[in-house]
Amino acid sequence: MPRWFRPAGTDRIEAWRARLDGRPYWAYFGGFDPRKGLDLLIEAMARALARRADAPALVLAGARN
Repeated sequence: MPRWFRPAGTDRIEAWRARLDGRPYWAYFGGFDPRKGLDLLIEAMARALARRADAPALVLAGARN
């Protein structure tokens, strides 16, 4: 385990669960540099949400570059 990694506390996990309110979600874990193509992922999710209110939430997590 990298020394910079710290598991989220129970309070933070519960806060995220409450925000998602049981909705399904897609999660991305990784860097945010341009070569990852996150702009396309975010654009695709925006289009999905515009068409369907029940589209999954998008959760992005990773280190800032």
